[in-house]
Order: sequence, then C-alpha cells, then structure tokens
Amino acid sequence: MKTTLKYLALCGLLSTSVAAQSGESITQAQAQYEKQAYQLTWSQSVTSPVDILVSGSSSVMDAKVIAEDVSASNFQWQPDNSEQRYYFFIKPENGQPVMTTTRLVPLEGGRNFRDIGGYQTTTGKTVKWGKIYRSGALSNLTADDYTIINELDIGTVVDFRTTTERSSEVTKWAAKQPEMISQDYEMDFDMAELGKVLKDPNLSREMLESMMTKMYPSILDDQTENYTAMFDSLVEKDSSLLFHCTAGKDRTGISAALVLAALGVDKQTIIDDYMATNQYLDPRSLLPKEDEHMDPKYAAMMKFFASLPEDIAQPLLGVTEPLIKSAISAMEAKHGSMLEYVKQEFDVSDKDILTLRSKYLQ
Repeated sequence: MKTTLKYLALCGLLSTSVAAQSGESITQAQAQYEKQAYQLTWSQSVTSPVDILVSGSSSVMDAKVIAEDVSASNFQWQPDNSEQRYYFFIKPENGQPVMTTTRLVPLEGGRNFRDIGGYQTTTGKTVKWGKIYRSGALSNLTADDYTIINELDIGTVVDFRTTTERSSEVTKWAAKQPEMISQDYEMDFDMAELGKVLKDPNLSREMLESMMTKMYPSILDDQTENYTAMFDSLVEKDSSLLFHCTAGKDRTGISAALVLAALGVDKQTIIDDYMATNQYLDPRSLLPKEDEHMDPKYAAMMKFFASLPEDIAQPLLGVTEPLIKSAISAMEAKHGSMLEYVKQEFDVSDKDILTLRSKYLQ
C-alpha cells in the first residue's frame, strides 16, 4: 500500500496547482452510508482504475489510501468509527482526485442536518462539500455531535426561527463559537384559517397544499433581513456557514434554493434538494419530548399534525413540490429569475456573485 505522503507527492497534490495528465476526470461521485458501511459510486470520462483515499477532514492532505487500482465504478468501505464524518477522494490513474461525502451529517441529535455540496452547476462546476450546511433545530445535539461539528469549521449560524421557537427549543452551542444571526419576529399567517382547514371533515392533502402554497412566498418577505445577512457572511467570510429553522424544510428549504441559485445550480436540482427532506427528516423528531419546555400551543399543534393520516399531513411534516414551486414562481414573477431575485432583494452585486462562485465552486 502506498504511503500517503509519497502518494500525494507522486500525484502532484503537494503543489499549488495540479494539471491532469490526460484529461481523465471523475464526472460524478456519490457516497451513501448504509448498514454500517459506505457505498461509493462514480463515473468518469475515461474508464481506468482509480485509487480511493479517505480523510476525517475535507483536506486531501489528511487523507490516507484505502484502495488501489479499483477497476469497478463502485466501492464499499466499513469504518472503525461510525460516529465520524468521512470525506472520500477518488483519483483516476491520470487525473485529479474528486472529493465526495455523505449529504447527511451523522449526528445523533441532528434534525435534517445536511451538506449542500456536490451539486453540479449549469456551467459544469460543482458546489464544494464542507462549506454550506442546512438543518432543523439544534437543541438536541449531543457532546459527540459537537465533536463532529467542531471539525466543520462553522463560522456563522443563521437561525430563521421565530422568537417563540428559539425560546422553546434552545440552541446550546458547544462548538467553536460562531457569529449567530437571527431576528425577533413571529409568523404572520392566519392561524384561524389553518384551524378551519384542519377541522374540515373532508380535509385532504390538496387542501393543506393549497393553503401552504399561498403562505410560502411570504417566507421570502419574513426572512429578508436574515437572508441578506446570510449572503453578506457567505461573501465576506471564509469559514463554513450553517442555516436552519425548526424542521429544516420550509424556511431552510427556500434558503437553500436561494444559495444554490446564486451558485448557478439549475432549477430541477434545487427542487430535488428541497424534496430530499422527505428522505432525511424523521417527522417524529418534531414532536415534543417530555423534558422539553416547548411552547404549549406549538406542542399541541405538532401533536395534532402527527395524528393526521401520513399522506394528508405530508405538506406539514414533510415537503411537496407545489410548495417550493410557489416560492420559485413568486421570485420569477417579481424579478424574472431566482438569481435576479437574490441580487435585487438581498443587495447581492454581480461582483458578489463572482466572489460566491469562486469561493464555493470547484
């Protein structure tokens, strides 16, 4: 087995710039964690054996070789420590290594905590892993979770929750202290209308979707201050950024759409990222626990949602496409595109867009 330092030197990875010798490249790579093992898959421009390295950080300089001359387009690896986040580097014989990792960060008390890296843009670039994270509430994170989070180099946390939500599920941050961005407000939607819909004996998924698609665009207005501060931080800081709400699906889902649009990711991929909440969010995590001091009205509401048939409750406890499409349509109606909406509404200049893409794309 090749020693890591010697291997990196031979690959040219210790120099400041690396040129592929024959244009071989990994065009797509994915990592899934299933049954206590990582499943890696990839495709490349030229079929040739690859070497696989693993690291506990996003730096290839810390990586070690775990497989050589793999001729298949997939590989399985079982770690000694399943409670650590791993980054994988797939290196073609005559090309540059490409990094991949799991989208969901393996946190015991995490709620829909995931990395928005790895997506391709319309120009063929890829959003960097390990730079921008999205999540639900952080109140249940454990000491072991914070050991992982400390390695993520999060310098800014943007909390989209209301004042009541923040006091109900308190964030007790126990990693390196980041800048905390939030604002005092309460949700301005008609609870009486929601109650009327929920009490209708003919309640259906379509009725809930109709109500929520009317509400969704208002999130953009409610969060203008937070979104503006978030983009300022992304432009100005070099550390990673985390944004979150309670479930990590609605306000956070729109935020992810805005960031990915600014980076040049296409609309369908943005929708797919939004819909991935149905894969990563356990609705049971939204229910109040015995030892939590959750706002009584909010706790009662969540318990009622959980009592509804799963399909009917989907827009409330998960996500559906009409919701994000209603927000996207509102952005396009006002400014022509999501990108233009970001620029006009959150004071993001063309220069800022170039800065964002140089920092967060590869």
